[in-house]
Amino acid sequence: MGLPKTSQAATPVVIVLVLIAWVVQLSGLYFVHRSCHDRTHLSPWWAAATGAQLPAADSCLKVFRYQWWTVWFEFPLVLGIVASWAGWIGSGGNWLNRYRTAIIGLLATCTALQMWSANVMLNLTDTLITKSEDSTEVMRARVTFLGFATLAALNAVLIIILGDDGPSASEAGHEPLIGSDA
Repeated sequence: MGLPKTSQAATPVVIVLVLIAWVVQLSGLYFVHRSCHDRTHLSPWWAAATGAQLPAADSCLKVFRYQWWTVWFEFPLVLGIVASWAGWIGSGGNWLNRYRTAIIGLLATCTALQMWSANVMLNLTDTLITKSEDSTEVMRARVTFLGFATLAALNAVLIIILGDDGPSASEAGHEPLIGSDA
C-alpha cells in the first residue's frame, strides 16, 4: 500500500519546491550571517530585531545559531524524503508510507521552527536601517525571510499530502461494514 494517486502526483513537485526553498534559506542565512564579519557598525544592526527574542545574544555570531539549527534540522528530513521517493531507501516510496506518521510529526516541528525563523528575519528587515550602505543587509534578510516562509508553507503542504489516506470507503461508493467505525 502506497500513497494515494493524488499524493503520488503532487509529491515530486512539492519536493522539488522544498529543495529550492531550502537552498534559498541556506544561502540567504549564510550571507546574513556573513555580514556579521564583513561590516563594522556603529551600533549592532541585529540587536534591535532579536533582543526580545534572543536575550542572551550578546554578539552577532550568537544571533543566528537557532536559525542554523532550523536549516540543518530540516536537511536530513528532506534528504530522507528525496531518497525514499527516488527508491534509494526501500522500494518506491515504501519508506515514506512506512514512516509517514513520524515524517509528518517531524515536518510539523520543522514547520514551527521555520515560522519562528521567518519571524526573526522579518523583524530584522523591519529594524535595519535602510540607508544605501545597509540596503545589502536588508535584502539579505528579505531573501532569507522568503526562504524560511516558503519552506514553512511547503512543509504544511507536504504534511497534507503525506497525511492523505485516499478516499474513505463511503467516498469510494462502498458501504461501511456492520459494526465498523466508518
